[in-house]
Amino acid sequence: NLPAVELDLEDGSTIVAGGNEDRTLIALAQYSADGGRSWFKDYDPGGWCRTRSCQLLADGGFLVLGTMSGVGGDVNYKEDVMLLRTDNGGNQIWLQTYGTPGPNSDTGIAAVPTPDGFIVIASSLATGQLVYDAVALVINQDGSLSRTTSIGRETEKPETPLIATVTGAGTIVVLGQAGYYYSEGSYHDNFPFLVEVAVDGSVLWYQSYQDGDESIITQDSPYALLRTSDGGNLVAGLTTVHGTDVAQTYFAKYDLLGDPVWYQTLANLTAPYSITPTPQGGYAAIGNVPSTDGATYDIFLVVLGADGKLFIRGNAGYRVGIH
Repeated sequence: NLPAVELDLEDGSTIVAGGNEDRTLIALAQYSADGGRSWFKDYDPGGWCRTRSCQLLADGGFLVLGTMSGVGGDVNYKEDVMLLRTDNGGNQIWLQTYGTPGPNSDTGIAAVPTPDGFIVIASSLATGQLVYDAVALVINQDGSLSRTTSIGRETEKPETPLIATVTGAGTIVVLGQAGYYYSEGSYHDNFPFLVEVAVDGSVLWYQSYQDGDESIITQDSPYALLRTSDGGNLVAGLTTVHGTDVAQTYFAKYDLLGDPVWYQTLANLTAPYSITPTPQGGYAAIGNVPSTDGATYDIFLVVLGADGKLFIRGNAGYRVGIH
């Protein structure tokens, strides 16, 4: 069975979006708070599909984002973004796929409702070239594609969007990773980027954060993004140096236009998976770190002040086995 995505509603019920075992159908179901199934629907996307997210719309309906492969009978190389819109009972209003012509693979990262329709942040890969581009698909209320715009700035290096969040002004901040693989594919030089996108798909600002030292090959992998109360952005991830055992968790604060404010690294931790603000105006991050026996992981908690300085560092002592 494929992993499903869940959406908890205010009435205590849960929407579950997934698919059947051979991925030929999309499935959507609502379960009441006591676990009983209220309704179940399935949909034929016309290919092999996997779901990524499900969200509640203002009209009470649901929007399911996924990726469909096997487009045009090309099972191995052709992927398109899939978007399904339903009413509040799961009845299909429309199901559309979006992709660039040719053998490119287009993968949806996030779907965001706008006053006029939707924006899908996606990654587009030209097969055989290993060059990704970060794009915004501007979609009308009826599901028709209005336009596709590139939201990247690196012309020769792949850019892969990873996380998208909506700001209080209704714009979208996208966190991604740019960089490239070396010929043997054994290491790569990667760095994060941030871009803010308006509801019409235009780029408001773009910033990338390469270290600038070409003699040091680094891999900076962003994992979490938090929109801060001052309109800035906090990014957390893992930074490593090729050819050494140096690996550190990093936190980087940027202002409302993406300019760096502060940068903090912590050794002996792995990448945090979520960041939340604290009542004191700082930030708390949680992740996992290998335990001393090497077979389990412990949860770690890091609390930073508003200036990025370490406030509290603790181990929650919870262990999970490696499966």
